[in-house]
Amino acid sequence: MAEHYRFVADDEDGNEHMQQSDDLSGYVKDNFGDFNIDKIYLDAYPQLATSAGARYPDVNQAITQRVEKGCMIMNYTGHGGETGWAAEQVLEIQDINGWTNYGNLPVFVTATCEFSRFDDPGRTSAGELVFLNERGGGIALFTTTRPTYGSPNFELNKSFYKYALSASNGKRPGWEKLCGMRKGKVDLMKREKVHPSRGPGSTHCLPCT
Repeated sequence: MAEHYRFVADDEDGNEHMQQSDDLSGYVKDNFGDFNIDKIYLDAYPQLATSAGARYPDVNQAITQRVEKGCMIMNYTGHGGETGWAAEQVLEIQDINGWTNYGNLPVFVTATCEFSRFDDPGRTSAGELVFLNERGGGIALFTTTRPTYGSPNFELNKSFYKYALSASNGKRPGWEKLCGMRKGKVDLMKREKVHPSRGPGSTHCLPCT
């Protein structure tokens, strides 16, 4: 059965995030096998004007549907923060807390700012809640804890897929070995404030199916 990879992209900055997401999804498909690539790009959905600002309710719904259905990786590229993704709040804490995908936990890869900040005593970040949701969420995150920048984000994201999807003797690397990519990307990871986190069941970051 082909694995499912979901790519979500913001609509800001002259389509930079969508282009980077396209490049990443193409890289995965061209180099690592017969994967099902699913794209959720904000500009493909109707934007609504509300009293709270612009919103993409269909994107919130699409993300939750994909999470509940299950996938190997949920990848987001774009603006974000401690409370979710994008200025239009296409992923909010209430969405995360409502997930019940305990049997279909994906790995979350976030090329965004502060999604998983862990040292704010007054707030549990959205990324932490993905990890802490007892009824669902994600099995592991390769995620950001501070403000980041687009180009190095893309470089690091591409390196993640290069390491994570490369098989040796039919097996992909476990989480500890995958974190060894720090040896080659340590300065970039420090600058981008990226931290891998895993759940107790993620012996292998990306198991072969």
